[in-house]
Amino acid sequence: MNRAGERLRAWPAAGKTLYFASSGEKEIADDAAMLADSLQKNPSAGLRWHYERMPEEQHSTIYHPAALRAFRALFEPAPRQ
Repeated sequence: MNRAGERLRAWPAAGKTLYFASSGEKEIADDAAMLADSLQKNPSAGLRWHYERMPEEQHSTIYHPAALRAFRALFEPAPRQ
């Protein structure tokens, strides 16, 4: 087991949410995918997370579209009845 896995499982993340995205830049995308894989294999109790791949973006262009998607995902209104 790797140290990242041990730390993720031990992290008291109850009630926390993590949203992260990666651009099409290979190094960034590879690192983000590795983090997503570690989160998948070593769940921290109560942590809600989402990883968004945005290969059409670059490091310099990802902030605004990723932030908008994060807000929409995290603060989605309740369905109307």
